[in-house]
Amino acid sequence: MNLPMDDGPWADAATRSLLTSIAKLCETVGPRGFSRFEHGVASFVSGGQTPTLNSVVVVSPTVDVADVSRLLDEVASTGLPYSVQARPSTMEVVTDLLSGRGMSVQFETPLMVRTSQTPPASAANGLAVHELGPGNIGRHLAVMAAGFEVSEDIFAEVMKDKALELPELRCYLGDVAGEPVATGIGMLAHDLVGVFNIATPPSHRRTGYGTAITGRIVADGLAAGARGAYLQSSAKGYAVYQRLDFYTVERWPVWV
Repeated sequence: MNLPMDDGPWADAATRSLLTSIAKLCETVGPRGFSRFEHGVASFVSGGQTPTLNSVVVVSPTVDVADVSRLLDEVASTGLPYSVQARPSTMEVVTDLLSGRGMSVQFETPLMVRTSQTPPASAANGLAVHELGPGNIGRHLAVMAAGFEVSEDIFAEVMKDKALELPELRCYLGDVAGEPVATGIGMLAHDLVGVFNIATPPSHRRTGYGTAITGRIVADGLAAGARGAYLQSSAKGYAVYQRLDFYTVERWPVWV
Protein backbone atom coordinates (compact mmCIF):
# COMPACT_ATOMS: atom_id res chain seq x y z
CA MET A 1 0.00 0.00 0.00
CA ASN A 2 1.32 3.47 -0.83
CA LEU A 3 -0.68 6.28 0.74
CA PRO A 4 0.92 9.75 0.74
CA MET A 5 0.52 11.51 4.07
CA ASP A 6 0.93 15.22 4.70
CA ASP A 7 -0.22 16.39 8.14
CA GLY A 8 2.51 15.26 10.55
CA PRO A 9 4.19 11.99 11.41
CA TRP A 10 1.78 10.72 14.07
CA ALA A 11 -1.33 11.72 12.16
CA ASP A 12 0.12 10.12 9.03
CA ALA A 13 1.03 6.91 10.84
CA ALA A 14 -2.35 6.65 12.55
CA THR A 15 -4.16 7.22 9.26
CA ARG A 16 -2.13 4.53 7.55
CA SER A 17 -2.73 2.05 10.36
CA LEU A 18 -6.45 2.86 10.53
CA LEU A 19 -7.05 2.35 6.82
CA THR A 20 -5.04 -0.87 6.78
CA SER A 21 -7.05 -2.23 9.69
CA ILE A 22 -10.39 -1.27 8.12
CA ALA A 23 -9.37 -2.93 4.86
CA LYS A 24 -8.58 -6.18 6.68
CA LEU A 25 -11.91 -6.07 8.50
CA CYS A 26 -13.77 -5.48 5.22
CA GLU A 27 -12.22 -8.68 3.88
CA THR A 28 -13.93 -10.65 6.65
CA VAL A 29 -17.53 -9.55 6.04
CA GLY A 30 -18.22 -11.49 2.85
CA PRO A 31 -18.95 -10.44 -0.73
CA ARG A 32 -20.40 -7.04 0.19
CA GLY A 33 -17.16 -5.90 1.76
CA PHE A 34 -14.30 -4.36 -0.18
CA SER A 35 -11.68 -1.61 -0.02
CA ARG A 36 -9.69 0.39 -2.55
CA PHE A 37 -6.47 2.38 -2.26
CA GLU A 38 -5.59 4.92 -4.93
CA HIS A 39 -3.33 7.98 -5.13
CA GLY A 40 -4.10 9.83 -1.91
CA VAL A 41 -7.62 8.47 -1.49
CA ALA A 42 -9.11 5.27 -0.09
CA SER A 43 -12.56 3.76 0.06
CA PHE A 44 -14.15 0.94 1.99
CA VAL A 45 -17.52 -0.77 2.06
CA SER A 46 -18.41 -2.92 5.06
CA GLY A 47 -22.03 -3.62 4.14
CA GLY A 48 -23.34 -1.75 7.17
CA GLN A 49 -26.46 0.38 7.23
CA THR A 50 -24.93 3.58 8.60
CA PRO A 51 -22.98 6.10 6.47
CA THR A 52 -19.66 5.93 8.31
CA LEU A 53 -19.44 2.17 7.71
CA ASN A 54 -19.16 2.75 3.95
CA SER A 55 -16.88 5.63 3.19
CA VAL A 56 -14.39 7.39 0.96
CA VAL A 57 -11.42 8.73 2.92
CA VAL A 58 -9.52 11.61 1.32
CA VAL A 59 -5.97 11.34 2.58
CA SER A 60 -3.75 13.75 0.64
CA PRO A 61 -4.24 17.36 -0.59
CA THR A 62 -2.53 16.36 -3.85
CA VAL A 63 -5.32 13.91 -4.65
CA ASP A 64 -6.91 13.98 -8.09
CA VAL A 65 -10.55 15.01 -7.66
CA ALA A 66 -11.46 12.61 -10.48
CA ASP A 67 -10.16 9.70 -8.36
CA VAL A 68 -12.29 10.83 -5.42
CA SER A 69 -15.34 11.11 -7.67
CA ARG A 70 -14.79 7.66 -9.18
CA LEU A 71 -14.41 5.92 -5.82
CA LEU A 72 -17.40 7.80 -4.48
CA ASP A 73 -19.48 6.59 -7.43
CA GLU A 74 -18.41 3.02 -6.70
CA VAL A 75 -19.38 3.26 -3.03
CA ALA A 76 -22.69 4.95 -3.87
CA SER A 77 -23.52 2.27 -6.43
CA THR A 78 -23.83 -0.31 -3.64
CA GLY A 79 -27.06 1.34 -2.54
CA LEU A 80 -25.78 1.48 1.04
CA PRO A 81 -25.66 4.67 3.15
CA TYR A 82 -22.23 6.27 2.70
CA SER A 83 -20.05 9.17 3.74
CA VAL A 84 -16.81 10.94 2.89
CA GLN A 85 -14.19 11.49 5.56
CA ALA A 86 -11.59 14.13 4.76
CA ARG A 87 -8.34 14.91 6.48
CA PRO A 88 -8.23 18.67 7.27
CA SER A 89 -5.57 19.41 4.66
CA THR A 90 -7.82 18.06 1.90
CA MET A 91 -10.92 20.18 2.56
CA GLU A 92 -10.07 22.82 -0.03
CA VAL A 93 -9.66 20.13 -2.68
CA VAL A 94 -12.93 18.27 -2.14
CA THR A 95 -15.41 20.90 -0.91
CA ASP A 96 -16.71 21.87 -4.36
CA LEU A 97 -17.05 18.24 -5.45
CA LEU A 98 -18.95 17.14 -2.36
CA SER A 99 -21.13 20.24 -2.12
CA GLY A 100 -22.04 19.73 -5.77
CA ARG A 101 -23.26 16.25 -4.90
CA GLY A 102 -25.52 17.62 -2.19
CA MET A 103 -23.31 16.43 0.65
CA SER A 104 -22.48 18.51 3.72
CA VAL A 105 -20.37 18.18 6.86
CA GLN A 106 -22.50 16.56 9.59
CA PHE A 107 -19.87 16.27 12.32
CA GLU A 108 -16.13 15.95 12.95
CA THR A 109 -14.35 12.85 14.26
CA PRO A 110 -11.23 13.39 16.38
CA LEU A 111 -8.25 11.23 15.42
CA MET A 112 -6.39 10.71 18.70
CA VAL A 113 -3.00 9.14 19.37
CA ARG A 114 -1.13 7.97 22.44
CA THR A 115 2.64 8.14 22.06
CA SER A 116 3.79 7.02 25.50
CA GLN A 117 5.52 3.67 25.75
CA THR A 118 4.28 3.27 29.32
CA PRO A 119 1.07 1.22 29.58
CA PRO A 120 -1.81 3.16 31.15
CA ALA A 121 -2.89 2.42 34.70
CA SER A 122 -6.52 1.48 34.19
CA ALA A 123 -7.71 -1.23 36.57
CA ALA A 124 -11.36 -1.42 37.65
CA ASN A 125 -12.64 -3.06 40.81
CA GLY A 126 -13.97 -6.55 40.25
CA LEU A 127 -13.45 -6.51 36.49
CA ALA A 128 -12.06 -9.62 34.82
CA VAL A 129 -10.93 -9.11 31.22
CA HIS A 130 -10.87 -12.03 28.78
CA GLU A 131 -9.82 -12.40 25.16
CA LEU A 132 -12.49 -13.81 22.86
CA GLY A 133 -11.47 -16.36 20.24
CA PRO A 134 -13.26 -17.52 17.09
CA GLY A 135 -16.81 -18.64 17.71
CA ASN A 136 -17.45 -15.88 20.23
CA ILE A 137 -18.23 -12.80 18.14
CA GLY A 138 -21.81 -12.87 19.42
CA ARG A 139 -20.64 -12.09 22.94
CA HIS A 140 -18.80 -9.00 21.69
CA LEU A 141 -21.74 -7.88 19.57
CA ALA A 142 -24.26 -8.21 22.40
CA VAL A 143 -22.29 -5.92 24.71
CA MET A 144 -21.43 -3.49 21.92
CA ALA A 145 -25.08 -3.16 20.88
CA ALA A 146 -26.12 -2.58 24.48
CA GLY A 147 -23.36 -0.01 24.88
CA PHE A 148 -24.32 1.92 21.77
CA GLU A 149 -28.03 1.38 22.51
CA VAL A 150 -28.85 0.06 19.05
CA SER A 151 -29.99 -3.21 17.54
CA GLU A 152 -27.38 -5.95 17.52
CA ASP A 153 -28.19 -6.51 13.83
CA ILE A 154 -26.46 -3.22 12.95
CA PHE A 155 -23.11 -4.54 14.13
CA ALA A 156 -23.70 -8.14 13.07
CA GLU A 157 -23.68 -6.94 9.44
CA VAL A 158 -20.09 -5.72 9.70
CA MET A 159 -18.44 -7.77 12.45
CA LYS A 160 -18.29 -11.44 11.54
CA ASP A 161 -16.74 -14.27 13.49
CA LYS A 162 -14.07 -14.50 10.80
CA ALA A 163 -12.64 -11.25 12.13
CA LEU A 164 -11.58 -13.08 15.28
CA GLU A 165 -9.33 -15.26 13.13
CA LEU A 166 -7.19 -12.27 12.10
CA PRO A 167 -3.77 -12.54 13.79
CA GLU A 168 -3.60 -8.75 14.13
CA LEU A 169 -6.87 -8.51 16.05
CA ARG A 170 -7.65 -9.08 19.71
CA CYS A 171 -11.19 -8.90 21.01
CA TYR A 172 -11.81 -8.33 24.72
CA LEU A 173 -14.76 -8.84 27.03
CA GLY A 174 -14.88 -7.61 30.60
CA ASP A 175 -17.20 -9.10 33.18
CA VAL A 176 -17.98 -8.62 36.84
CA ALA A 177 -19.12 -11.74 38.70
CA GLY A 178 -19.80 -13.34 35.33
CA GLU A 179 -21.91 -10.47 33.96
CA PRO A 180 -20.54 -8.87 30.74
CA VAL A 181 -20.02 -5.14 31.34
CA ALA A 182 -17.62 -3.87 28.65
CA THR A 183 -15.97 -4.85 25.40
CA GLY A 184 -13.48 -3.60 22.82
CA ILE A 185 -11.10 -4.53 20.03
CA GLY A 186 -7.41 -3.86 19.46
CA MET A 187 -5.81 -4.22 16.04
CA LEU A 188 -2.10 -3.93 15.27
CA ALA A 189 -0.99 -2.54 11.91
CA HIS A 190 2.17 -0.66 10.88
CA ASP A 191 3.52 -0.67 14.47
CA LEU A 192 0.49 1.09 15.96
CA VAL A 193 -2.42 -0.49 17.80
CA GLY A 194 -5.87 0.78 16.93
CA VAL A 195 -8.62 0.87 19.55
CA PHE A 196 -12.10 0.02 18.23
CA ASN A 197 -15.62 -0.78 19.45
CA ILE A 198 -15.21 0.28 23.06
CA ALA A 199 -18.65 -0.11 24.62
CA THR A 200 -20.19 -0.24 28.08
CA PRO A 201 -23.94 -0.70 28.63
CA PRO A 202 -25.63 2.30 30.31
CA SER A 203 -26.13 0.55 33.64
CA HIS A 204 -22.38 -0.05 33.96
CA ARG A 205 -21.02 3.35 32.95
CA ARG A 206 -18.94 5.62 35.20
CA THR A 207 -17.31 2.54 36.68
CA GLY A 208 -14.00 2.57 34.82
CA TYR A 209 -14.80 -0.61 32.88
CA GLY A 210 -14.45 0.93 29.41
CA THR A 211 -11.29 2.68 30.54
CA ALA A 212 -9.86 -0.63 31.75
CA ILE A 213 -10.63 -2.36 28.44
CA THR A 214 -8.96 0.49 26.54
CA GLY A 215 -5.94 0.31 28.81
CA ARG A 216 -5.64 -3.45 28.29
CA ILE A 217 -5.76 -2.98 24.51
CA VAL A 218 -2.97 -0.39 24.66
CA ALA A 219 -0.85 -2.45 27.05
CA ASP A 220 -1.14 -5.61 24.94
CA GLY A 221 -0.40 -3.64 21.79
CA LEU A 222 2.77 -2.19 23.30
CA ALA A 223 3.82 -5.64 24.49
CA ALA A 224 3.34 -6.92 20.93
CA GLY A 225 5.68 -4.27 19.51
CA ALA A 226 3.50 -1.22 18.89
CA ARG A 227 5.16 2.16 19.38
CA GLY A 228 1.87 3.84 20.20
CA ALA A 229 -1.91 3.68 19.90
CA TYR A 230 -4.68 5.58 18.14
CA LEU A 231 -8.45 5.78 17.93
CA GLN A 232 -11.30 7.79 16.49
CA SER A 233 -13.26 9.15 19.43
CA SER A 234 -16.95 9.72 19.98
CA ALA A 235 -18.02 12.79 21.92
CA LYS A 236 -18.93 10.64 24.94
CA GLY A 237 -15.58 8.89 25.06
CA TYR A 238 -13.35 11.90 24.45
CA ALA A 239 -12.63 12.82 28.09
CA VAL A 240 -11.98 9.17 28.96
CA TYR A 241 -9.34 8.88 26.27
CA GLN A 242 -7.74 12.15 27.31
CA ARG A 243 -7.31 10.73 30.81
CA LEU A 244 -5.48 7.79 29.23
CA ASP A 245 -3.03 10.25 27.59
CA PHE A 246 -4.53 10.18 24.11
CA TYR A 247 -4.46 13.55 22.37
CA THR A 248 -6.04 14.86 19.18
CA VAL A 249 -3.83 15.16 16.11
CA GLU A 250 -6.58 15.85 13.56
CA ARG A 251 -10.33 16.34 13.35
CA TRP A 252 -11.85 14.72 10.27
CA PRO A 253 -14.97 16.35 8.82
CA VAL A 254 -17.53 13.71 7.87
CA TRP A 255 -19.64 14.54 4.80
CA VAL A 256 -23.00 12.83 4.29
